[in-house]
Amino acid sequence: MLKTRLFQFLGFLMVLSLVLAACAPQATPTPEATQPPAAETQPPAETEAPPEPTPTPEPTPTPIPRQGALIDSVVFTSIDSPDAAIAQLQAGQLDLFAETVSNPANFNTVKDDPKLRYYNAFGTYVELTFNPVLKFADGRLNPFGDPEIREAINMLVDRNYIVQEIYGGLAVPKFLPMNSAFPDYARYVDVARALEAKYA
Repeated sequence: MLKTRLFQFLGFLMVLSLVLAACAPQATPTPEATQPPAAETQPPAETEAPPEPTPTPEPTPTPIPRQGALIDSVVFTSIDSPDAAIAQLQAGQLDLFAETVSNPANFNTVKDDPKLRYYNAFGTYVELTFNPVLKFADGRLNPFGDPEIREAINMLVDRNYIVQEIYGGLAVPKFLPMNSAFPDYARYVDVARALEAKYA
């Protein structure tokens, strides 16, 4: 019995709270604040123009690895005068002069110029050539047709004088047809040295 009354009382409180909530005055919405119309505004003062954007640098292309030779072209020029060739080398108009130069003045010019380089070569030679025919067609006797006369002339020529005075030390005395820088000389070196000692 007590329990039933308790439930009735709680139900009454619940109904009463609903009725009171329904009868409570509802809040009126507050009117939104209205802004007065904006007065005419002055145009903004002129400002400095923004700086122009810096152009983006173009990317450097990746170099393609070279194939083949290190040069694209070779130009050959015929120059007969070592003096002219050396002058063009000094002026940067020529990259290489591939010819032997035995003139001491030319050699000293190249040697004294720090921008020029030179290489020693031992492949050329200068010789005395004799006609070995004993008699000419008209019957005259050729003295150089005699091997002993040719040998005597070779012994009379002072090759050391020629090397020092004419070539300024840029040559080596030669007494045989074979060049001492060639392999054939090494093959016959014993005979060659004996003949050189005889003629020197």
